Amino acid sequence: MVDPDGPSTPPPASPPAPRATAGTEGERLTARARELAQEAAEAPGPERLAEISAELASIRSRLRNTASPGSATGGMPPAPSPPRAPAVPFSPPVTAPAPPVPVPPVATATPVPPPAAVPPAAEIAAPPDEPRWLGWLLAFAIAVTIGAAIVRVMAGYVVPPGQDEGQWIATSYAYVGLPYPSEIVPLAYPPAMFPFLGLLVRAFGGPVRAALAFVGLITVFLGLATYQLARTLLRSVPLALLCEATFLLFPSVVRMDFWGGYPTLFGLVFVCLSLTYLNRFFGAPRPWYALVFWVAAAVAVLSESLVASMLGATLAIMAVLLTAAGARPWRVLLNRGGLVGAAIFAALVGGFYVITDLEKVPHANYAAASSSAHVLSDLGTFFAAVVGPFGFKATPSATVTFVALALLSAAIVLILLATTIWIPDRVTTTDITLGAWTAGVMLLAVAGWVLNVVSVYGRFGYLLILPIIVAVAYGIRLLDAAIDRGWQRRRAASGPPAESPPGTPAPRRPSPGFSLDARARPLRAMLAVIVVVGLFLMTDLATVPSIATDERFFAQPGHDTNYTAALHSIQASNIPGGILVGVPQTGRWPRALILRNTYSPLDPSTLGTQDFYPSKVLDSELAYYALADSVAVTNGLVSASYAGNNSSSITGLPDYQAFYYGHTTPVLRLDPTSINLQLQGGHTASLFGEVPNVTMSATNAGQLTFTSAVPGVSGTIVATPIPGQPSLVLSISVAATGANNLLQANVTLTTAKMQGAVAVANSGQGTFSWTPVKNTALVTDGVVSPASIGLSIKTPGAPSVNAPRLTFSDRTPVSKGVRGLNFTVTLTTPAAQNLISAIPTLIRTAQVWQSLGVSFVLLGNNTTMPRNYPLPVAQEIAYLEQTFGATPFSSFGPWTVLRLPGT
Repeated sequence: MVDPDGPSTPPPASPPAPRATAGTEGERLTARARELAQEAAEAPGPERLAEISAELASIRSRLRNTASPGSATGGMPPAPSPPRAPAVPFSPPVTAPAPPVPVPPVATATPVPPPAAVPPAAEIAAPPDEPRWLGWLLAFAIAVTIGAAIVRVMAGYVVPPGQDEGQWIATSYAYVGLPYPSEIVPLAYPPAMFPFLGLLVRAFGGPVRAALAFVGLITVFLGLATYQLARTLLRSVPLALLCEATFLLFPSVVRMDFWGGYPTLFGLVFVCLSLTYLNRFFGAPRPWYALVFWVAAAVAVLSESLVASMLGATLAIMAVLLTAAGARPWRVLLNRGGLVGAAIFAALVGGFYVITDLEKVPHANYAAASSSAHVLSDLGTFFAAVVGPFGFKATPSATVTFVALALLSAAIVLILLATTIWIPDRVTTTDITLGAWTAGVMLLAVAGWVLNVVSVYGRFGYLLILPIIVAVAYGIRLLDAAIDRGWQRRRAASGPPAESPPGTPAPRRPSPGFSLDARARPLRAMLAVIVVVGLFLMTDLATVPSIATDERFFAQPGHDTNYTAALHSIQASNIPGGILVGVPQTGRWPRALILRNTYSPLDPSTLGTQDFYPSKVLDSELAYYALADSVAVTNGLVSASYAGNNSSSITGLPDYQAFYYGHTTPVLRLDPTSINLQLQGGHTASLFGEVPNVTMSATNAGQLTFTSAVPGVSGTIVATPIPGQPSLVLSISVAATGANNLLQANVTLTTAKMQGAVAVANSGQGTFSWTPVKNTALVTDGVVSPASIGLSIKTPGAPSVNAPRLTFSDRTPVSKGVRGLNFTVTLTTPAAQNLISAIPTLIRTAQVWQSLGVSFVLLGNNTTMPRNYPLPVAQEIAYLEQTFGATPFSSFGPWTVLRLPGT
């Protein structure tokens, strides 16, 4: 093979050329043969090589015809031809017989690869008329232009859009000697990116400008790495530039800049480098190619777990296919550069995991603390990043997606394997690399699904974008080669080329895959127009609208001057302690901006996709109760909670809530004003109508009890979550304490605050189903005991209100009444799931504040409540003030800071 930077092997040996007579004709033909031989030594494309072979065959024939039998041999037959030797430049003949002409083998002696089949990817060299630096200059200009445009949009905000950036920047402080929040654990996340990001913080003087600089620089680095990989695989500078521009402008790739996919972008740079130099090594096995491959692979593995898994799957499939092709992939190790590179890989990757294991550093656990933990649910979003930006919003079922991924990946691998075994001359390293990358990502998802490894499968699709783009460009490359082949056949059928006048210079050799045959230009022009128009349409119809949408979505709330002013007021107070953040979308930047620990409920819009550490999931779940309730008992799947005795904030006795992907979701509540009793003599009583009459107690064993007494009656409600099951039992008992006996007790379940629902009575007596409108997955089944308890459902107002009231009526059959009535309601939410098992059975708000070490609460004013506000208490600020004694600290526009009592 030929090295990408030029020929690394001597030109092919030439057969002996016929002798020529001395004179003008022989000298001219010999000079022309020398020019063609030198051009053949420069590794032209297959089309040009065929042309050279045909012309040399014609020269050989003409030299035989013009040579005089006796002039060079004394009338004897021609002397035997000398053995073949490497072709070297030679001088015009001085005496006869003339030295052999270095003619490359003709097509019949050395078959020329079919023009439609691209030679191995490493066989690339810039033609003499195309400076190598020009392609790099254009690639750099494209990347800088796109990066500057993205940075300009993001710089319009005081804090760049997105939230993950705050986490990454705060983590980077530990790698460059800067103070960092105590909740940051260095080396918990793969560390490759953080020293670079930390240096940007130091160089640009702060986290905001560092974030903008990172976006700009990573766009440039990723663009250049993409160009280099595409140029190696496609052997075409124009197509490599097209791949670079398309990838950087792809809407999902731009979206990663906005939501903070820094590790993925950083890792992809080194994935491109590792695959580039692996391909180059198999074309020209230079040790330093192997060294770069191993080092780049190590950095990619230490950038992000998902990127590492993808690269590992890709290389494994490539190894199988290369072995089948006889390329001996282990050669990348068995050389000086490979051994040194492998040692560096082992030291970096192995050292990281050994050290963190010895130091008991927890790693981000995507399989046990992701948004899909314990539930394989989002495989249907696998292709969303690829096709979603173009209007394909439908999400297929997990089963359909699984079958499609399994069939596609198997087809790619089997077709490549079969072709490699039976017709190896038709398979190139480009085929193997693109096929292995695409199939590797798909098989990774398939294997994870089969092995019940939960993960965020929607993110896998981001890793498919680049190989798909390069594969499309590869198709264009093959189409262009087919155009060349068609014109080559027509030219061969029309006869040998016309002779050039003496002294005419050889034609300039075109770039590989883009010949300048005049008859092919219209087709190539049409192909180029289609490609350029397609790129323009993608940018105009998908990328630009997507940027506008991402800008609005990821920049609200918490990216304005009011938000930063609220944070700086906390910092200026010099009061130590962390911050409870009521708006989850704003909970990460404070770590980077003011170096404070922040805790917030999981964002219900992402269902916890951003918290991959079990400890952080626990903190987020506790933060929810620390903002929304006074006390709660839970089994980790469902909970019964109580907001407090303040009449303006009390919701239910209790509130029934279910965990869903780590986010606590209110489902229904027992209305405290609905426990109405009928007594003898026409008397009535409302047991819990007066909230101050409620006495609440809770035990560490996980039982929440409410008691109340009014003249003539008393009552008790006990909420007990069942350990290990998504169920809770409500036991309700009332008793007559006066002269009048009880005739009937009515208790009503109604919707949780801000959570509409649909309630239906089931066919079985004493059973019902309760379906929250906002999360229909949390269907809750109810069973009443004894079954004789009456059950009625009413929906006040229009059906669209979705505020049902389900009333239980326990009526004594004894006409004179009884002294006591009691019944139970068992609530079960089958889909309830949690990301962790460590949540305590008893949660008290004051204790959570102390354990988290928080001193402040940052909230959005109820008048400007941000999207997806997770708390069931509408008047959150008033609730904290009245129930716990929190005091206002500062207010800026829609943001209010409260100081917690005791701090």
